[in-house]
Amino acid sequence: MYFRTIIAGIMGVSLIISCSKEDNELLTDNLNRSELLIGTWKTTYGGPSLDSLVPSDPNYSFTEEYRKDGTGTSTFAGDSSVEPFTWKLSKDQKIMTQTRESEGETYTFDVEFYSFERNKFIIKDTSFNEVTYGVFERVK
Repeated sequence: MYFRTIIAGIMGVSLIISCSKEDNELLTDNLNRSELLIGTWKTTYGGPSLDSLVPSDPNYSFTEEYRKDGTGTSTFAGDSSVEPFTWKLSKDQKIMTQTRESEGETYTFDVEFYSFERNKFIIKDTSFNEVTYGVFERVK
């Protein structure tokens, strides 16, 4: 009887450990960032360093939509202006290159993914000779 209790206990612990491990594995490991990026994202935090991120002012936040065909739109909350763009990830999927048009000018810039999860990513932007970080959370 004592032996059966020990075996049942070991099996129960093994089952709990295996379920916990599976539940804690990141689902993003099996999908590439190009697939995970598809959807609508909104800036929630920003700042010049990871230590000084502050909540995004609702009047200065962006909502960005990424489509499978490599196009997207960025909507600025302050005036509801919409800026179309194209996007492409580097081969290692750590850098995203965007090409945008604004006021008749075309410009291209790169941002680095500092971290990337299914429903949140952090980018490091070194455009315009300054470093800024932006936190984006999935809207849909």
